[in-house]
Amino acid sequence: MKEISKDSSLNEHRQEKEYGWKPIPSKKKSVRKKSEYNYAFVGIIIGLTMGILTSIFMYKDSQRCNLLLEENKLLKEMLYYKEINK
Repeated sequence: MKEISKDSSLNEHRQEKEYGWKPIPSKKKSVRKKSEYNYAFVGIIIGLTMGILTSIFMYKDSQRCNLLLEENKLLKEMLYYKEINK
C-alpha cells in the first residue's frame, strides 16, 4: 500500500470523504532573516534611547536630592549650634 503524505491532495480528499471535514491549508508568510534582523535592530535602538533618556532624568533628580541633603545638614547644624549657644 502506498503511503500518502499529509500535504497530498488525495489525503485531503480522503479526509473530506471519510470524516466530513477538509483541513485548512496553512498559508505561512515566509519571513526573511533580513527583516528579523532589521526588527531586532530597531528594537535595540528604541531600548537604548529610552534607557539613555531615563538615566539622564534620574541623574538630574539625584543631583537635586544631593543638594537637598546638603541643605538639610546645614539646617541641622544651625539648629544644633543655636541650641548650644542659648
